[in-house]
Amino acid sequence: MAIGDFDDIILRFNAYLVKWFGKDPPLVDSIIEGYAEIMAFLYASYAYVKEPTRIKTATDDNLDAISFDFFGGELPRKGGETDTHYRNRILIYLLREKATREGMRKILLQLTGFEPIIIEPFRPLDTGAYNEPHTLSYNTAGVYSSMNFAYQAFITVFRPLINGLGNFAALNVTNHGYNVVQSPTKTNPVLNAYGSLALMEGYVTNADIYNAVETTRMNSTRIWVEIVDKEVA
Repeated sequence: MAIGDFDDIILRFNAYLVKWFGKDPPLVDSIIEGYAEIMAFLYASYAYVKEPTRIKTATDDNLDAISFDFFGGELPRKGGETDTHYRNRILIYLLREKATREGMRKILLQLTGFEPIIIEPFRPLDTGAYNEPHTLSYNTAGVYSSMNFAYQAFITVFRPLINGLGNFAALNVTNHGYNVVQSPTKTNPVLNAYGSLALMEGYVTNADIYNAVETTRMNSTRIWVEIVDKEVA
């Protein structure tokens, strides 16, 4: 029983019902149940209408409508994307810092889970400098600078790690029959089960990364982006 449901409303009616009707009067119970059915429906409708007033509680098409209101068509829901993951993406994009290096770093970190490598050849803090300890070491610290790359940056972005469907057996694989249960092992790293788009939750496309960079860079700047897989030991 929950607040506002049929049983809850029945109990509330009975608590205020005068005693002269006797115990369990059938006609009175029928009238009360009729009202309770209607009121439970109205309360459920109220609760559903209330949810879309906040991003953190909106669901279904209401969440899509919120995204469209804030971003137009810039941030659509991905195929099979759950409300939880879509809501997190909306919140990330909603109050993001723009037109700054730090804003770009933050959104790429939130999007992928990894710190991007950002290098501005015109910025001494990125390239290092002679006679400045710990800023220059061949193949270890610092990069070549150039006066020809003003207002430009080179960014390395690491894709997020997700399990996806890589460990699931494909259709017609001979050693995996229908409904055959077999746990993954070192010699047989595949799993017998139906896959679904839910297993791709958290997947970030190259387009997502490019869009994050484009929407946080300052006008009249040029950003070179390299997207790579993160090597995990």
